[in-house]
Amino acid sequence: MSNSKEYFQLCATLILVSLWTSLITPAECFLIRNKNMNLTMTEYSVDMPDIPSISTTIVRGETHIYFFTFSSSFLEKWPAYQLQFYAETDLAFLNQTSKRSYPLLVTAYWHGSIRSWEIPIYVPKDAQELRRGSRFSDNLVGKTFWDYPIDKQFDLWNLTVQICINNDATVFYKMKIATLPDFRVRHGLHVTGMATASAPSIYLFTPMLLAWQHLFIEVTSNTEICTLLSIQKLQGPFLDQMDRRMEMDYLETFTLKTALSLRGDKFPDGFLLVFYPFPDDTKCERLENHNGDWRTNVFRKKDMQFVIREGMPLSDYTLPLVFPIIVMLCCGYVTLLIQWRFNKERKLVLDGFKPFAPIVRRHSLFKSHITINDLVIEEHTRVAVQSKRYCRGVIVSTAFYCIPVFQLIRTFSDRLLETGDFDVCYFNHYCSHMLGSIHDFNHIYSNIGYLFFGLLYGLLVWRRQRVMCNPTTINQIEEQSSGCTCIPPHIGVCSQGNANAPNTPHRHGHGVCVHYSLLYCLGFTLFMTGIMSAGYHVCPSQSNFQFDTVFMYTIAAITVVTIYQFRHPTYLSANFTFIALAIVTCITVLGLLWEQSIVRISFTAIHSTFLISVLPKLCYNGYIRQNGRLVHHWHNMMHLLLLKLKDDILEGRLFKPQNVVWRAPHDPETLIIPGPGRLVLPGFFLLVNFFSLLAIWTVLGEQNFATQVLFVCVMNGSMYTLFYSFLKWCHGECRRNLWIQPCFYLISSLILWSVAMFYFFDVSSTWEHSPAESRLLNTDCLVMNFYDSHDMWHFLSSAALFCSAMVLLTVDDDLIDQPKSTIPVF
Repeated sequence: MSNSKEYFQLCATLILVSLWTSLITPAECFLIRNKNMNLTMTEYSVDMPDIPSISTTIVRGETHIYFFTFSSSFLEKWPAYQLQFYAETDLAFLNQTSKRSYPLLVTAYWHGSIRSWEIPIYVPKDAQELRRGSRFSDNLVGKTFWDYPIDKQFDLWNLTVQICINNDATVFYKMKIATLPDFRVRHGLHVTGMATASAPSIYLFTPMLLAWQHLFIEVTSNTEICTLLSIQKLQGPFLDQMDRRMEMDYLETFTLKTALSLRGDKFPDGFLLVFYPFPDDTKCERLENHNGDWRTNVFRKKDMQFVIREGMPLSDYTLPLVFPIIVMLCCGYVTLLIQWRFNKERKLVLDGFKPFAPIVRRHSLFKSHITINDLVIEEHTRVAVQSKRYCRGVIVSTAFYCIPVFQLIRTFSDRLLETGDFDVCYFNHYCSHMLGSIHDFNHIYSNIGYLFFGLLYGLLVWRRQRVMCNPTTINQIEEQSSGCTCIPPHIGVCSQGNANAPNTPHRHGHGVCVHYSLLYCLGFTLFMTGIMSAGYHVCPSQSNFQFDTVFMYTIAAITVVTIYQFRHPTYLSANFTFIALAIVTCITVLGLLWEQSIVRISFTAIHSTFLISVLPKLCYNGYIRQNGRLVHHWHNMMHLLLLKLKDDILEGRLFKPQNVVWRAPHDPETLIIPGPGRLVLPGFFLLVNFFSLLAIWTVLGEQNFATQVLFVCVMNGSMYTLFYSFLKWCHGECRRNLWIQPCFYLISSLILWSVAMFYFFDVSSTWEHSPAESRLLNTDCLVMNFYDSHDMWHFLSSAALFCSAMVLLTVDDDLIDQPKSTIPVF
């Protein structure tokens, strides 16, 4: 290809190929519309990296063809180049034509491939803005080509560039072939580059002999321009279509920083790293947060610095994976030792070998006027059945809820694998370790704490029930009219007394009523919290965030019901409880999908209505009698309370203190016992929920709706636990050795919750922002170069939930020798 004849043959071939591929080609300019074309051909030999630029003018009917010759040895040293163009027109000529939008037409031929491009013509605002020498570095269009490996090898390679215009104006253009010295990237080397939407930056990384299992790419920038980072397999000689989604294996948007982990065997021949700045920042902002400025600029510059290094190999996973298991096994062993030690203490008390002094009731301010015996109803079988329904209900609801959840999780996972679009999932890319096709394995594995402690808690509840509810004494227990029943096998309601102790007065009528079915529910929901959280972290996003919180709502609700039924042996409907949880879940989903105030207003109204309807039962439960029997049904209680309200209004004592028993005018056997103690529990729930709802409108106003609902639920469960412990102290029940165990768990849970909340608010990613904005929060690993702050939240919160559940299991061990007739209700 060294003589003019071959040049003309190549030009003719170029024109025919362009027509055959139906491109918008220069052939249309000078073959169809201008038969008397003015053809100019120029030859250049490229033998140095700094190639001079070409500057000239072109008018309609002219065609410029340039031949650039590269030697094979030169291409081995400098394998990649960028064709850079800049075009502008004289304002006087532009005003004379109506075809102002016609661009400069460029066709290039290299390594057997042909490309055709439209180069936009810069239009100056006035004649003084024509600065041909200075604008080339600002508003240029760049097209990358490289020495693509092919089977045939030649000593010389030609690049042919053909330029024409289909406009009546005189156009000035510049063309330059810029060498890309950093095209081939080496591992561990920090590379600095610059890119625009019209001239993306492209780099080649070849693993060569590196036997890396994982690659880690870290990118930083000093400009907040929205940019697309994509990973692509090796393509043909021209790299001018890198912004097409179908060519991308992985992609993500970023502004100031990002990172990406890849499997080493995914690209055995290497890959292309492409930086494509968008003309505007709309793709890096949430639509509702956009400021309304939609102006675009394809020439704005994006600087970036990146490095490619080896990710954590699988051999280094062993210690981070094994260490948490060892710590949890040690915690379980300590828990079993504590249980063994205090079980011996309890056995001595139950067998009568270590009697305690009677409990002295103190602090009359909170003193209750009713005892557990006053609340024992004749329908003890119904209480047991309702208690067992909690376990059945939570299992059935879990099955129906989890099946579509797992299907949706599979869909998200497949979508991520098929598209490679990491904007779908909100990962902490700076601490995201892969295992097989699972991209964020460490955040999934860290949920193992919920599984371990859930199973351990279920085992401890089973052991406690086996000791306290001996099946050989069921007939003896059922003969006693006062007290709760123990329903085998292993699920039901049981008193804290041991009826199998022959030489002790401590029988079934001692201690509080423990609903083991509710305790099993706590262990099961703790276990399922880990399952659902792991599923959420397969691909964290706004659409599946409720998976991570739904069982937290259940834990809070079961905690409240469990504590309430310790001293209220009246049944609370399991169906009603799960219906309420279903309503909360539905409202949460609506709040996540539509972040609007109307959803929060609806939740506040529904929650307030529910609280107002429940407060009368909490306030008067045990204080209303009819014909010598306890009134515990809500509708019967409301009917009698309305009668009392009417009577108080007629008698003028509505706002007066009442210290005498009220009797219904039409039925003297219907009475309501007075007592200030009944106002303690309703007043507590009223204050807690008032300040919780106030917080979601003020302090937590910027949080997502699911977190606000979770805050209300958690506040009710946690504060009720503390309130119950405080009332025990007020009634003088926390002065025995058996109180040391629940006190230890209570203090441990408070410490663990405090530390866990610190890591919870140390956010490393959030779906409340755009994917690019979320990546600004990404942080490095904190522990063992494997776990970040959210992983620590998983570990610590699972241990804190376990300690909180252990408080419920052991909180009333100091009452196992106390008759129910002496245990106050609060």
